[in-house]
Amino acid sequence: MSQAIPLLWFMFGMFMGACNDVWVRFLTRIPVTEISCFRFFFSLISLLPFVIKNKNIIKSEHKKIHFVRGVVFFLALTFWELGVKNTQLSTATLIGFSTPFFLLIFSIYPLREKVTIPRILATTISFIMIIGIVDFKNFSFGSSFVVLLFASLLFAISDLLNKKYSTVDNHITAVLYYNIFAFLVSIPFMIHSFIKPSTIDIIYMFCLGVEANLYSYFLLKAFSVADASFLSPFKYFEFIFSIILGYIFFNEIPTYYNFAVIIVILTVNTLLFKYEKYKITKKIQNKEKYI
Repeated sequence: MSQAIPLLWFMFGMFMGACNDVWVRFLTRIPVTEISCFRFFFSLISLLPFVIKNKNIIKSEHKKIHFVRGVVFFLALTFWELGVKNTQLSTATLIGFSTPFFLLIFSIYPLREKVTIPRILATTISFIMIIGIVDFKNFSFGSSFVVLLFASLLFAISDLLNKKYSTVDNHITAVLYYNIFAFLVSIPFMIHSFIKPSTIDIIYMFCLGVEANLYSYFLLKAFSVADASFLSPFKYFEFIFSIILGYIFFNEIPTYYNFAVIIVILTVNTLLFKYEKYKITKKIQNKEKYI
């Protein structure tokens, strides 16, 4: 399969992710636990036509895996929504780019994968630039930055699970089950802080649920046929989408430092991508030389 197809799936997923943050910002008076609960509920509703059309979708021998994924995703999403509500969209997106740093840590320990020095340098430089966003004079452990950073850690765990188990079930089956478990887990939290939503709130949460499915589905499709190392550099296009949507809907203009951060991140990761591609090409050439 051409790499253009999974790249298109991945980019569309990035755009859906940026759109989801817009809906969350619109839901100013609704608690994040309630937003998450309705999001998962409408995600399930939007999947019903697929279930009715093909009953085999509900068949899975990996429900325990999907349960863990659902719980992790619920926690990651809820903390992310909490941070996004009080943060400029482009800034929140930049903080979300700390996920590769946590993935790097997990790769070294406990997965004990071999990680190259250039990858460590590129990821660490990117993370240090992101940390520079923090206003340390007014820093607190309950700040939006910390909440979003913790959400990014949970998303890293979710990404590991998605990559490891992306082929154990049909993509729609995977999306269906972790939405089911995430919805069930979210119900007690939603009841505790419930606020009656208006009609427009329900419309926003319905859009959030449908787009969340599209986000998950397209990422799973992309990861199942393309290497994460190929797709990862294109994740940074989400920053562009966030700038555009933030300006259109909230009249937000990123700071000069935010632009500096994304330029550094793009530069070091582009160099890393080219280096790793060069090493792979050289390795293949050496093998062919001795055949």
